[in-house]
Amino acid sequence: MTVPVDIVNMAADSIGARAVCSSINPSDGSQLGDVASRQYQPRVRALFRSAYWNCARRQTALSLLKAAKGTPENPSGANPQPPQPWLYEYALPSDYERARFIPALLQDTSVTTPVMTGAQLNTVPPIVGNVAVPFVIALDSDIANPTILNKVLLTNWQQAQLVYTAFIQNCDLWDSEFAMAAVATLASFFVNPLNRNAQLAAEQANMAKAMIKEARISDGNEGPSSVDHVPDFIAIRGAGWIDYSPGLTLLPWAPMAFGDGTVY
Repeated sequence: MTVPVDIVNMAADSIGARAVCSSINPSDGSQLGDVASRQYQPRVRALFRSAYWNCARRQTALSLLKAAKGTPENPSGANPQPPQPWLYEYALPSDYERARFIPALLQDTSVTTPVMTGAQLNTVPPIVGNVAVPFVIALDSDIANPTILNKVLLTNWQQAQLVYTAFIQNCDLWDSEFAMAAVATLASFFVNPLNRNAQLAAEQANMAKAMIKEARISDGNEGPSSVDHVPDFIAIRGAGWIDYSPGLTLLPWAPMAFGDGTVY
């Protein structure tokens, strides 16, 4: 069984640190443990955001938090309402890292009562064409305590499901190439606090970039997608919307920073 501390120790091996730690959360008190306790989570989470990794793809029905006045879920407006002009506000999954898209599924129009706990669709509906479902990730006040802000998803889509990148903490579920990219990425950030060697930091950053590139290619080849043309649902990105984001990007990779100061 592979655990985060194993990834950390492999990263230390990569830079010849000659150090081993037994715990990073909390730190075991070693120099490597202290560095890893600060670096592991933010760097690995950034790696999850850097591509649409198949090993981190999840899809789930979202739990409805608020609905606009006049919707079937809130016809009188008596219940809490989302920020205008959006019709629905949903809670994000607990393991959410990055939104990919909302599938344009046929909706169950028989629902006439408030759906405040993420009701499931009665049947498995087909996909309805290549259409963009606009949404934004935003902050809004908590229903129970308005002084607390929560990260939420806003959309006009009823009974929305979300395809998203999850932060997978179980390393055994990672693709092997993703795991090696995580080792190289962490190693690039371990060089300065452990070895202070600029050349080694650059070498590890270049290795991480190469592994991420190869992992992206491999991940893409495992899916049925083709980039021979731009699909309609991407081509219409933002059409008719002002300051709205449909949650779709032409390049699905977030930039990655590395320990040598470069960005990929």
